Amino acid sequence: MKLTTPGPLPTAAGNIIPSTLQSPDAVRFWLAVLFTGVGTGIGAAALTRLLEVVQHVAWSGSGH
Repeated sequence: MKLTTPGPLPTAAGNIIPSTLQSPDAVRFWLAVLFTGVGTGIGAAALTRLLEVVQHVAWSGSGH
């Protein structure tokens, strides 16, 4: 059985993560990354608060 190493995979122009801000569409990509992180943080804070409310209602603790 002959083992071969595959060559580089072909990439579509839209599948490349820009490494610098001079790359085409780099600003749009990095803004999407930024807003995804901000949205995730806000969602995590909201769900944490919801968990605290449910915990307070379920166990009637003093909590925060």
